[in-house]
Amino acid sequence: MINQNQEQKRTVKVIAPLVGFTSDKNFLDFGDFTIRKIREDVIDSPGLGGITQETPRYEELRELLKSVEITKMSRNEEISLLESYIMCLEYIDSGGAITSPKYKIDELIKTFRLYKTGNIRNYFFIFTTSSYPGAQFSKGIVRLPFPSLEYYFHYSEINDFLTFKKDLTKLIPGEWNKNNRYIGVALRHFNFAKEWDNIEDKIIDYVIALEALYLGEDLGEYSYRLANRSSLMLNETFTKRKDRYKDIKNAYTWRSKIVHGAFDPAENKITDEDIEKIGDFLRISIKKFLNLSKHYKKEKIHKLIDESLFGENEWDNLQKESTELLF
Repeated sequence: MINQNQEQKRTVKVIAPLVGFTSDKNFLDFGDFTIRKIREDVIDSPGLGGITQETPRYEELRELLKSVEITKMSRNEEISLLESYIMCLEYIDSGGAITSPKYKIDELIKTFRLYKTGNIRNYFFIFTTSSYPGAQFSKGIVRLPFPSLEYYFHYSEINDFLTFKKDLTKLIPGEWNKNNRYIGVALRHFNFAKEWDNIEDKIIDYVIALEALYLGEDLGEYSYRLANRSSLMLNETFTKRKDRYKDIKNAYTWRSKIVHGAFDPAENKITDEDIEKIGDFLRISIKKFLNLSKHYKKEKIHKLIDESLFGENEWDNLQKESTELLF
């Protein structure tokens, strides 16, 4: 039986271009995976007859491609990879079916998104396994980053990110249940919004996620409750709280107009920065609710938020508990 299990284990190697990711270094080692960019210090130039000469830059890319058993790729595909940071992942898989590399990639991307502001996306990947030699391509194409969504990761943040990733694993349940499913809904729509380029679609998903966190079965005054609770949860001063209240109220109004067909982009003048600000409020809120959900059900969290309006000690305790991990 031991020999049979050993035979079932296989090494999976994956490379996945990351859209929007940028850094101060061309190589970042996270232990279980690396992120790299093919160096740009050598400029490719046309050779005789207009044929591009081989350069160290292409040689480095081809060495990487060989690791997933690719020996030939079109020049357009190569150029697409040269323009991106590339995630390189290797893991041991066992059992009857291969653990999807997409699942592994998606989990890492979602962790990066919660870690800090900005965005990171993946549209295709290439992988090979020791039991089924030969490269396999997922469906998809390399896409350019949405202008406002650049995700800047500094080399010095690696250890902090790994701690965050470990803490997040403690807080994300293996299965969502009736007590925490609302956070799963918020996370899902948070990531839906990160995949959209269209501003209206982003607003819809961001506000759905905020409603999942901050609204319950209480009826009426939805925009007020949403804006008031989120402003209390997010900020430290009265002035900031007032500004955030207005920001969330605006987002709720935009969403209502969009879903009722009354939204006119020319009149509303919403910027990419406005949208990313709402997305960042949501990102912080999800982390705080994850912390609090380990101690309280949703209704109790809402009660603590509402009570924090009337007492400094109550507000301080709420902030302390909501930032226990992930901050």
